Amino acid sequence: MKKTYAYFLQVIYWITNATVASFTIVYLATALNNDVLVGVMISLMGLFSILLNTIFEKRYILSKEISIRKLLLGIYGLALLCYLIYGYTRCNILLRAFLYCAGYSLFSYSHQYINIYAAKINDNSRIKDGNRPITLGPLYYSMMVLVIGYWFVRESPLVYINFSAVFVFVSFLSILFCKYDFMYCKQREIDVKLKSDYRFILFVIASVLSSMAAVTSIKFISRIVIGNGGNMLNLALLFAIQSTVVIFANIYSKKILKKISSETLLLFSFVFSFIKVFLIYISKDLNLMYLAMALSIISYGSLGFASYDYLSKIIEKQYLAKANKISHLCSSINIGSLLSGFICSYVLYYYDVRMLLFVSCICAFCSILVFAGGLSCNK
Repeated sequence: MKKTYAYFLQVIYWITNATVASFTIVYLATALNNDVLVGVMISLMGLFSILLNTIFEKRYILSKEISIRKLLLGIYGLALLCYLIYGYTRCNILLRAFLYCAGYSLFSYSHQYINIYAAKINDNSRIKDGNRPITLGPLYYSMMVLVIGYWFVRESPLVYINFSAVFVFVSFLSILFCKYDFMYCKQREIDVKLKSDYRFILFVIASVLSSMAAVTSIKFISRIVIGNGGNMLNLALLFAIQSTVVIFANIYSKKILKKISSETLLLFSFVFSFIKVFLIYISKDLNLMYLAMALSIISYGSLGFASYDYLSKIIEKQYLAKANKISHLCSSINIGSLLSGFICSYVLYYYDVRMLLFVSCICAFCSILVFAGGLSCNK
């Protein structure tokens, strides 16, 4: 029973994640009809995520024994409240933008804690890459994205806020009616200063550039899809391909690292990120876009485990936890969104989405040069 419920929580999370994250920009662009404001909201989402993972976590969670169930209920409850006020009131547009970004960021922040909660329910076993719930998570994400895409072919994207609110409420209920509760203490990391290692600094810069390329190329990709003769279902299929292929990289991560060094994998990741963005940029039909998304098995699928292995090689053990924290903030959408949102606003105000993709190509290519430079540095 415990294993089943732990698995259920993981499935609910990934399905809700699909409703909250997949068509966000399509919805905002339709609802607001203002590319500049949408770009600012992308940056705001990144800022909220950074604040939650740094200041909020340091002040309210680290080194304190907390109830994981109550923490998740608080996160989901606040996210749901933000979505409801945004979707069903007529408050100031800037306040509504603030609330939407807060709701999105709060739900995204719950990822690490839903994993811990499910693991503790499952007799405190570790849920990690290689176990079914997390490994197959992107598959449930893909299935839900296809459902939403099919719905949007028939209905306006404006109903998207209803999807988000309903499934965040379902996530809230899944925790509320759970009888299991556990106290958890996330230990405060030792406050150390990382030694100046050019390989780490250049890796961080390359990660930020690659993240910026990913954000600027994906957020407004719906316009490229429509320009190439597609619709919302085709867009959903692109997202589904990108999510599904990552599963294979996660499943075989240990075997891959035994045959290919993390340095080589990361270089491949940055190179294929550039190829992916470039293919989207030059695409004139949907087939080339499908191929570009399939390259995510290398560009995105190998990034997480290869980064961790690479940092363990170049960073001393006492600094590794802090280095991984910095790496996560840089390689995820957090810092990438913060910087890319303003780029999106500027480029789309003066130019068009094709120029935005060209900027993405430049960011992706620079990430290759920066990381290659890091590999050539001696410690």
